[in-house]
Amino acid sequence: MHWLEGRIVCLPSELDRPGFGLAPRFLERLRESPTVVIHSAWTVNFSLRIGSFGQHFAATRNLIGLAAEGGARFYFVSSTAAVINNASSSSGTIAETVSVDPADTTPLGYSKSKWVAENICAAAHERYISEARAGESGNHPVGGQERKTGPPPVSIIRVGQLFANHLGIWNESEAYPLMLSTASFTGCLPDLGDAPLNWLPVELAAQAVMEIALGRRGDDSVAPAQSSGGESREGDGDDDGIPVYHVLNPHRQPTWREMLDLISSSGDSDGRQQQQSAFSFETVPPSVWAKRLEASLNSGTSGHSSQGLLDLWKGKYSEDQQSSSSGGGGDGSDGAKAATAATKSGPVFELERTQAASRTMRDIQPLDRTRILLMWKWLQESSGLCR
Repeated sequence: MHWLEGRIVCLPSELDRPGFGLAPRFLERLRESPTVVIHSAWTVNFSLRIGSFGQHFAATRNLIGLAAEGGARFYFVSSTAAVINNASSSSGTIAETVSVDPADTTPLGYSKSKWVAENICAAAHERYISEARAGESGNHPVGGQERKTGPPPVSIIRVGQLFANHLGIWNESEAYPLMLSTASFTGCLPDLGDAPLNWLPVELAAQAVMEIALGRRGDDSVAPAQSSGGESREGDGDDDGIPVYHVLNPHRQPTWREMLDLISSSGDSDGRQQQQSAFSFETVPPSVWAKRLEASLNSGTSGHSSQGLLDLWKGKYSEDQQSSSSGGGGDGSDGAKAATAATKSGPVFELERTQAASRTMRDIQPLDRTRILLMWKWLQESSGLCR
């Protein structure tokens, strides 16, 4: 294989193993050639506990070591779920900084694993700053191997909820497209009220990550690279803390209810009305939807991939949970209103550093009607909603 045969070279590997399980000739080239390492591989499974992510922690450490050996910058793609419960100020704003309190994350093993990995990255960055200040640049062992430089400059990119691309194509295994596709066999969708659709189209997220990681701000200029002396690139801040970026859609509109109104009343992406039966679904309280979903899945007639998220949704949208959220009893709709209010007043993510580093993030717009309808059209075709 010619190493530079194409722009993309795929190497099957085991990231948690020493040397990534690669043949020595490939590993040596990797050590010699990197300028930027972006770590975005992670298991998205909300049923797993934190103990199931040990291989991912080892992989993160190994990739940081690879970046160090090659003198490359390292970027860890995290999730906003890692800090979603952090309300560090009266305004509820989540800063572009690392959390040191595990209570800032959610109870899900996935969210906790991202929090742990962020702190692994923060420790590596702290070591980088310490050694850069001390003027140390000799050989330091990482994973029992010698490297040419000290620890690499490390950054964290927290990504929020992603949305379909410009063609309407979404990841079918994600929670929201799975939820929407349940209309094909339950005949209903949950009323999540004014929950904001602060979702970011996937191609814009990818563009923002590349602008941040490569130092290209999207305006044909290049931010100065971080030097070995620990000086920050433009937009990285003035302190020695690990740079953290928030790649997400900051807009709170449209809302979930507005989306349901749109897809239930419109035809295809051009606005042409089709047969109403193809788009017919009820909007019901979340607890009612969860019960109908469970009944449909238990009947064995659907064989739908949402089975893996059923327990999560039942816990989140149960009548008891919604009633306790509303401070008393109710038929589920009161609880839904309380849950909606909590979501609507949820945290705001700071974007100052991110927008300084990425023009894409400076220009983000709310989801528009055309993109939502393209997604709905694709979802109908892929889930059988039109059949």
